[in-house]
Amino acid sequence: DTDAALHFWRGVGVIEFGAEPEIKKNTASDKREKTAIRPENRMPEYTSEQVVKIIDENSAMSALIDECNRTIGKVMNTAEINTIIGLHDYLNLDGEYILTLLAHCAKMGKKSLKYIEKMAFSLYDEGIDNTAALEEYLKKAELAQAAEGKLRKLFGMKARAMTPKERQCFFRWSSEWGYDIPIIERAYEITVNNINEPSVPYTNAILEKWYQAGYKTLDEINAAIAEHSSKKSAEGQKGGSFDTDDFFELALRRSYSEK
Repeated sequence: DTDAALHFWRGVGVIEFGAEPEIKKNTASDKREKTAIRPENRMPEYTSEQVVKIIDENSAMSALIDECNRTIGKVMNTAEINTIIGLHDYLNLDGEYILTLLAHCAKMGKKSLKYIEKMAFSLYDEGIDNTAALEEYLKKAELAQAAEGKLRKLFGMKARAMTPKERQCFFRWSSEWGYDIPIIERAYEITVNNINEPSVPYTNAILEKWYQAGYKTLDEINAAIAEHSSKKSAEGQKGGSFDTDDFFELALRRSYSEK
């Protein structure tokens, strides 16, 4: 029992063999520091005896594991239970968080505990370490996923894989900035009119300027463009177009060139 306990403490980073034991305070910063140096984003490994003992002595953990079984539609093996215990004890995620994450992954057809573990570490490293933050993130992710197919078609991507930057832009437009498809289509139209080809970075630069200007609806955007065109016409300039150098000065082109 002593040997098993020592190996367990070593696995979670509490002690190192051959050195004086280091007592770590149970604070968020310490936990994040421990997580940052974890080996290959993997949970500490619990022995079968430890797993049984944890379940027997903790009715809440036993109930959590039962609910996890129902959520993913199968009885988990020891290694999978090890992951659930690690999410709870190592990352300090509560039962509601774990079940919410499992339900989301199961909905996507991703029921592998290895996949769920990897996603949990990624979310934790982004600071999404409580249920409220997770629910907000998943809500945004679902909005982005719903818009992705339409945006891929709009930009003529067909079956090719998106780049990380393109995926990030799509997520930002629909989830962070709250722009719906008609607004994005308007920015796309301006993009093609100005540079004669589809460009995610250029469209992103337009949408970013609209967001910074506080435009939230297509009516507000069209009104701003119409006002600008009217001023140009009154000054004897060419009207009816979206002149990036005038409307957002040089900022739009500079933003595009930096993407």
